[in-house]
Amino acid sequence: MATCKDEVVHQHTVPVCYLANFGMHGNQGRKSSLYYFNTLDGKTGLSGVEAFTVEKNFYDVEELGDNKQAIEKFFAIIEGEYATLLRTILDLVIVDPKDRVNPTVKLSSDQKDVFSAQIAMQIIRTRAFRDYYKSIYTQIKKGFPFANIPQYGESDYKRLHTMEIFSFDMSNFYANLFSDRNWIVLVNQTRIPFFTSDNPAIMIDHRKQKNHPIAPASEKATFYFPISPNVAIELFDKNILKFDMIYFDIYAESMVRSYNRLILNDSTRFVFSNKPFSY
Repeated sequence: MATCKDEVVHQHTVPVCYLANFGMHGNQGRKSSLYYFNTLDGKTGLSGVEAFTVEKNFYDVEELGDNKQAIEKFFAIIEGEYATLLRTILDLVIVDPKDRVNPTVKLSSDQKDVFSAQIAMQIIRTRAFRDYYKSIYTQIKKGFPFANIPQYGESDYKRLHTMEIFSFDMSNFYANLFSDRNWIVLVNQTRIPFFTSDNPAIMIDHRKQKNHPIAPASEKATFYFPISPNVAIELFDKNILKFDMIYFDIYAESMVRSYNRLILNDSTRFVFSNKPFSY
């Protein structure tokens, strides 16, 4: 029987092993410190990595009794694999500063498949994903004001979110979608780092006319995921951009700023950097 001492009360919606890559002194594990920007009150500061993306009993399923932390325990298992994979991929990104035209990256198909599953699960596990249910419900209530629609609250959104995590339906959808995409590694050599946030894996709509929602499988949609201040991955339709890497040199700051704005726009509360937010 699990005891209170065994329970994890403060649960991370974004793994520490990932956020630590954005530490001010590099990845120092749980000792890493991040610069943060709070989008709700505009405050910035510096704090330890474990202080962020934490919610009390976020994944607990009370109906499971002694096994109520099954989701939290599952995430703890895959986070160990995730940490190793992140280190491996960062080590595989090979950039010769003398050869900005033909930098290389060597990711195997198996590594892409495993990483696709991890990115997919990162999308599903966030507060932003849970809030998506609330957004849909609000739109339905607004669109059908006289319909007999039951009242939903936070416990209902949590139940829907829990069911989605347990089913693996959406995570399998995204993992298969990502595996079939063309992976472009973005290498940032500007003075401005890639930001990340409490919703780090985002979809980018590249359509000129954005008058209706875009489907994730659209060739005009890409998925962007920063994995360190200097390295990010963008997943394109397999018929677009046949090369493996884009190198942002000192003259490409505007491109990095564009990606950082997108991360800011899709964040729930916090944006993170390894440098102060002064640029």
